[in-house]
Amino acid sequence: MSFTTDALKANLSNAQRTYLWEVIIPNPLGGGDSEAFTLRCQSASRPGRSFTPIHIDYKQGPGFNIPGKLRYSQTWNVTVVEGEDAKMHDFFYGWMQNVVNDTSEIGFGDAFVKRDIYFRLISTQNEETLKLKLMGAWPSAVPDTPVTMEGENVLRYDITFSFDKWVES
Repeated sequence: MSFTTDALKANLSNAQRTYLWEVIIPNPLGGGDSEAFTLRCQSASRPGRSFTPIHIDYKQGPGFNIPGKLRYSQTWNVTVVEGEDAKMHDFFYGWMQNVVNDTSEIGFGDAFVKRDIYFRLISTQNEETLKLKLMGAWPSAVPDTPVTMEGENVLRYDITFSFDKWVES
């Protein structure tokens, strides 16, 4: 892809906005409402990746590094806003019950509980500019959520997903 100085200058005025994005979970496990999740997902992060360098010593010098194994953090955090309908609780509790049921203590196995999640960046003209697919994702942690009578705070859940890898979709 060729990217000239003129093209760079032309695109400086239309930088991607951090508030124009959405997360889509098609066919969520446990009967959750994916549309409600998409609308109530307040924050997320673009997943990263890195390469573990392989160091090669050479003669008496400092040596050199070459790109090594591709690495993903394999965890992804989102924050959702709860409503009085408790749809976010129902969404994640239902999914996590299939991972391991808290009554029977039996799970369905990773082939059944994993779902692909799509993370989309959207332009100010409502066009998709980037779409990433997190493959084999499942909610791995919903930590304690503070609930307080102080102030007029909104109830938010921080959710950690585990995933196998991500690709540009």
